[in-house]
Amino acid sequence: MKSYIFGYGSLVNLVSASRTLKRDLSNKDVYIAKLNQYQRNWFLWDNVYSEQLQNQVKGVFLNISYSKNDYLNGLIFEISDEELDYFKLREKNYNCVNVTELVEIENFNLNEKCKILTFAGKKDYLLDVDFENAYIFERYIEIVHTGVAQFGKVFQEEFEKTTIQSKIPQIPGSYIFIDKQQQTAR
Repeated sequence: MKSYIFGYGSLVNLVSASRTLKRDLSNKDVYIAKLNQYQRNWFLWDNVYSEQLQNQVKGVFLNISYSKNDYLNGLIFEISDEELDYFKLREKNYNCVNVTELVEIENFNLNEKCKILTFAGKKDYLLDVDFENAYIFERYIEIVHTGVAQFGKVFQEEFEKTTIQSKIPQIPGSYIFIDKQQQTAR
């Protein structure tokens, strides 16, 4: 059975996804898709080192959560079992979730046997009301927006429409994941 990942954040950036896959992805390797009953939000954090602040902080990243009447856009690409293991390292603060039944895909035959997986934040890494020392990095936003732009204006507009905006402060500069294995998997 073939396996696919549904990417909705930095995994929409084919360069970023390719680094984890250890092979090149191109537009011909992916399918635009819609994930039903979920919403995209800025609720996941991870320990990172901020080059701007010269300190360890909570970096805030895109996540998805169950929401019966919502949906979000993204894309899918095929992965091997070994590649899935790479993504599990990269996305260590997320649970790997089977969403096959909730995905709609343009120009893709879902009649073939396949499994579509995505990553949803683990409870321990979801932001609560305490945003102290938590930041969204402009570098992360740039990675996501560069990926989204590859798929055209309609995709971009749908991405913005299906992403809950955040009140968490943004800061310039880049970041490094404190977990060395996770940093290497990116």
